[in-house]
Amino acid sequence: MKRIPFPGAALALSLCFAILPPASAAGEDTPQQERCEPARYPQLSLLRQEEGLTVLANLIRSEGTVKRVVVLNSSGSPLLDQAAIEALSKCKFKPATHDGKPIESWARVEWRWSMSENDDMALIKYQARDASNLGDLAARYHLSLLYAESKKASERKKAPELLRSAAEAGWSQAQFDVARNYERGIGVEADLEEAMRWYGKAAAQGNVLARQRLELGELLL
Repeated sequence: MKRIPFPGAALALSLCFAILPPASAAGEDTPQQERCEPARYPQLSLLRQEEGLTVLANLIRSEGTVKRVVVLNSSGSPLLDQAAIEALSKCKFKPATHDGKPIESWARVEWRWSMSENDDMALIKYQARDASNLGDLAARYHLSLLYAESKKASERKKAPELLRSAAEAGWSQAQFDVARNYERGIGVEADLEEAMRWYGKAAAQGNVLARQRLELGELLL
C-alpha cells in the first residue's frame, strides 16, 4: 500500500491506496502504479470527520494513462469518493500486458481515508453496522473491508462472513471478491469452478472486473 502525503494539512491524516488487480490469466501481467500526484483530504470532509474506504475500478490505456474511473463501492461520502476519482484520474501506470504486448485493462483500487494513522475508524464502522443491519448491502460490503484490515482479531474474523453475506444477497463487488478468493485460494480452498460461478454472477450485473476476468479466459490458481 502506498502512502500519499498531504501538503499543508493541519492534522495527522492517513490516505493510502492499493492496486488490487484481478488474478492474471496466462501470459498476462497486471498493471502497476508508476506515479501519482499528492492528494488532499477534502476540507469539508475534515470538518465532518468523514472516513472510510472508496473502492474503484480504473480503466488503464495501453500507454498507461487512466481512461475511466468508476466507483465500485462508496466510502459513504460523495466528497471522499470524488476526491479519490480525481486523484486516480491523474495517475500514471505501467500498463498490463498480454502475450508481451501492452493492453487496455481494468484494475481494482482501494483508497483508505482516515483522520489519523492510528485510527481504527470506529465511527464509520458503527454507521456501517447500523446500515448493514437495515439491509444496506453496500454498507455490509464496506464493513467487511473495514473489518478485514482492522487491528482487532475479532473484527478480522467476521470479515469473510460479512463478505459472503453481501455476495449471497447480490452485491456484485462482493461477488467478485468471493470469486477472486476462490481463484487465489484466499481464506478458502482454491476452486476454479466456484470462482467461475461467482464471476458469472458479478458479470451478469455489469461488474467490469468480473467481465474482464471471463473475457480473458483461463484462470490460474
